[in-house]
Amino acid sequence: MSAMTVSARGLAKRYGKTFAVDRIDFDIAPGRIVGLIGPNGSGKTTTLKAMLGLIDFEGELKVLGYDPRTQRDALMKDVCFIADVAVLPRWISVAQAIEFVAGVHILYRKQFYKDLLERYFDEEKTIIVTTHQVEEIEHILTDLVFIRDGKLALKATMDEVGDRFAEVMVGSDKAEAARALKPIDERAVFGKTVFLFDGQPRTTLAELGELRTPGVADLFVATMKGTYA
Repeated sequence: MSAMTVSARGLAKRYGKTFAVDRIDFDIAPGRIVGLIGPNGSGKTTTLKAMLGLIDFEGELKVLGYDPRTQRDALMKDVCFIADVAVLPRWISVAQAIEFVAGVHILYRKQFYKDLLERYFDEEKTIIVTTHQVEEIEHILTDLVFIRDGKLALKATMDEVGDRFAEVMVGSDKAEAARALKPIDERAVFGKTVFLFDGQPRTTLAELGELRTPGVADLFVATMKGTYA
């Protein structure tokens, strides 16, 4: 096994003149649980397909030391991919399908992640999860990767996220002072304003109001602002 589970340099995939993945660099070490998160069309699935050798690409990419383009057979002996596409048997009726789906609760997803960690994860394995349900994986992640328009918008360990980012709830009397510190996002909550900062000293922010570490979902929304519009 190579020093890095995944190593990419200038990874790119384009369809015509449009870049689905736009010349990105990243490394993923063994024993990490990585959340690859982005809106629809951001490049998540394309990046995963490149790692699995399912598509051609530009740039350099190594997975477990293998080149997915030319060594896919060897690579797949050590890789497991679980797709998010549910396929029901053709014989099932509509009523049976509705009854089956009604019995599948979000608790099943939690149990899946629990089993994944307890039965399969260890310091030599790496798990990459891509999902829109940010809150349900936040507690298991060691690393966070946001991707938008084929480019990396954020790559950090969860410890780094806790050190870099902070939210502070501010009353109207201190709102302008908070804006002067150049927050990356703000939103109104119960008559006050919550500001999100990147890299500002917590001692400075604590003087403005109630301080806390933002959740991944709040950080994601702030980073992707304007994308969904």
